[in-house]
Amino acid sequence: MGNFDPNAPSRGLGDTIAKFTHATGIAKAVEVVTEALGIEDCGCSGRQEWLNEVRPYNVESNSPKIYNPDDQPPAETGVYEVLHQIHATKGGETIDLFPGDKILMTEENLLYSDWPYYLIIGAVKKTN
Repeated sequence: MGNFDPNAPSRGLGDTIAKFTHATGIAKAVEVVTEALGIEDCGCSGRQEWLNEVRPYNVESNSPKIYNPDDQPPAETGVYEVLHQIHATKGGETIDLFPGDKILMTEENLLYSDWPYYLIIGAVKKTN
């Protein structure tokens, strides 16, 4: 939250949400609470960047296609290896996956609907 410039043009949805949370005081409240709890990073910057990537503004016609989960086939059931750290909150649960973790992906897994995205960005690979 440190180097936020509310006058900079928004690159995507993440910047727009950041502007809203700063203008309403939500960002300051999160900063105070996380500091009081001894939490080093609330994760706001990471979520802001991720939202900017998945919902960018001013995309040129020759830009790569924006990820749309509705356009993706469902995840394949099987065992996957995590290649890059994944931190997600789904259904009120926080999920942390680390490089080297092996995950059995089934339809019951909370990340099932998001799994194609993690495959596309190279955060996981199927092992069987």
